[in-house]
Amino acid sequence: STFELPAQGDTATVFVVGTIPTGVDGNDLALLDLVATNTDAVTAGDVGPNISFESNNIARIEVNENPSLGIAKSVTSTVNNGDGTYTVEYLLTLENLGNVDLSYVQVTENLATTFSGATFSGVSATSADFTVNAGFNGAAVTSVLDNATPNTLAIDATGTITVTATVTPGSNLGPYNNTATASAF
Repeated sequence: STFELPAQGDTATVFVVGTIPTGVDGNDLALLDLVATNTDAVTAGDVGPNISFESNNIARIEVNENPSLGIAKSVTSTVNNGDGTYTVEYLLTLENLGNVDLSYVQVTENLATTFSGATFSGVSATSADFTVNAGFNGAAVTSVLDNATPNTLAIDATGTITVTATVTPGSNLGPYNNTATASAF
């Protein structure tokens, strides 16, 4: 943009507005080059502010990282197996609500607390979006995702995990309250 100051000694304030692209890390630098030129006729011996300019100003852009991970859980099916057991399927939906990509996403699911007074078996986890922990059993091993894999979730992305367990309620017919915890860095 170009503008002209009407008289010698006038000043102007310049505001530069821009969009910070996705993937910029904190304290990245952006160069802003302001150039002033003198269109007045210059005669021999002229000195002073009317023939000077400043350029190569550097503006520092600070991007504040705000990681935020959301998790929602729902029961997608409960099947009566006809032998006193029920197969329960949960859907865990994770969403990156922050402004940075997340790595080492993890979900902790403690089914032993959920089904206190009942027994459960046949626990499994599957996901098309994350690498699951093959040893996850909901009791001794409560990490649903593989800790050795940097399971990632991009900004605004979602990923799902399906957890299945077979429950023998015995005399405890519920209700069963269940929570899962998600973390990442």
